[in-house]
Amino acid sequence: MTAQEFFKNDLFAENAGVVLLEVRKGYSKAKLEIKPEHLNAGARTQGGAIFTLADLALAAGCAFLFYS
Repeated sequence: MTAQEFFKNDLFAENAGVVLLEVRKGYSKAKLEIKPEHLNAGARTQGGAIFTLADLALAAGCAFLFYS
């Protein structure tokens, strides 16, 4: 099982739209296309969306050690 396959089970990140582009030992690259549902009342990207992106990218880079 690859890290990408494993993290498909992260329904929160999946539903938010986070996509893992690349994963290797100690490194990952993810993207999130910002859509209206990611914006706060001030029409700025909501902090939770940014942290969801960062959380999944960090977890994938670390988990690669176990799911490669």
